[in-house]
Amino acid sequence: MMLYNVGDSHTYPDGKWNTEPYDQYWLRIAKDYGYTTIVNDSQPGRSNDAMIKLVIKHVLENIDLPTLYIVNITTIFRIDLHTPGSSTLKDILTPAAVADLDFETIECSLYAHLIGLIEFLKSYNKQFLIVNNGKNFSSECLPMRDAYVEYFKQEPRILNWFNNGKVNFHQDVTKIKPVDYNLYSWDGHDGPSGHNAYYKMLVTRLRNL
Repeated sequence: MMLYNVGDSHTYPDGKWNTEPYDQYWLRIAKDYGYTTIVNDSQPGRSNDAMIKLVIKHVLENIDLPTLYIVNITTIFRIDLHTPGSSTLKDILTPAAVADLDFETIECSLYAHLIGLIEFLKSYNKQFLIVNNGKNFSSECLPMRDAYVEYFKQEPRILNWFNNGKVNFHQDVTKIKPVDYNLYSWDGHDGPSGHNAYYKMLVTRLRNL
């Protein structure tokens, strides 16, 4: 059985923050599920669009292969200009255009793409987990957002969307600072203790599946 993991630098074990692969939460989840063949398609700076495309490509190329897909969502402000690299919207837009961006519209665009991915994976009977490596998303009422929120709350394989996003979880609960906190603040990369605490939180949600 195969685990296919995709994400950005937070699940990329060869980064300069010196987190070894066996310390990372996604690999511990793979071991819990008994997956021994592992493909990690994470890359620093990878966008959500790129992740979704890579998962769909892998499914279509391995239709009959039993696979667990772990998709580690990153910031919503990255855009896939070329694969495998990504840029942020501020890299390609003027400051005035960035200031005019509607956060809810960008947020709901991600929701729509993720629902498409989830239904695609279900149609091929693939196992999957969606992990939010960014900050918490709002579930407050907003006409454009309400239907998406309802869908996400009823999907147990979305582990931590509206509560306990990784950044907020460490900032508000564990108080474990990223190893590069001075560079990225709470948005930085976890060391072994951060991965371990995050893994234990995610496992509490996995037990409900």
